Amino acid sequence: MTLGTLFNLRCPGCDQAQPHGHLCPVCSQFLSDLGQRCALCAEPLQTTGLCGHCLQSAPDWDALHIPWRFDGLTRFLIHRYKYQRDRAAGHALLRQWHPPVHQHTPQALLAVPMHHRKQARSGFNHADDMVQFLSKSQQLPIYRDMTRQRSTRPLEGLNKAERKRELKDCFILKSPPPERVAIIDDVMTTGSTVAEITRTLKRHGTRFVTVWALARTPLSGSS
Repeated sequence: MTLGTLFNLRCPGCDQAQPHGHLCPVCSQFLSDLGQRCALCAEPLQTTGLCGHCLQSAPDWDALHIPWRFDGLTRFLIHRYKYQRDRAAGHALLRQWHPPVHQHTPQALLAVPMHHRKQARSGFNHADDMVQFLSKSQQLPIYRDMTRQRSTRPLEGLNKAERKRELKDCFILKSPPPERVAIIDDVMTTGSTVAEITRTLKRHGTRFVTVWALARTPLSGSS
């Protein structure tokens, strides 16, 4: 038994003994499934297909996969992962998650870029950690040649048009991107950031973009 194994014998949700740091069967039941949702923005729906907003104005990306709502145990584990650098919490969620790799097979994974000053302050880039985990588990390469060239003010409280202006030309590429890319992040709120990343990728040759995130913050049509 390795030292790493010794420190990963507990469920990060309840701290009870659990092999390999997986969520225990009880905690797994407390992850809030999104249920019926729009196929492109993950807003709650009563039927299958697309919501009215996406039918009128489809998002920039081509497909999306988000398994859980951003509340309850899901929120608790993501906050531990993101703000306390608790990889065990994040990796437990990633082990529960099964991205539809064979449905929309990406040629590479892309972590939502973090500005270098923010990363220096936090010392941890959770999106990049997610990409490394998924790259190994799904046997997919990582595209690392997109950077965030400037820091942005907090997007909370801004409307859709203000968010778009704030993020415009925020991301730059150092090399041509693959034709099929999956953008990886922990939580999607309005989708403004992944929309700007998608537009940047498509201006430089990407043809199909999938968004993979752990959780969705429902916005009741304001995404």
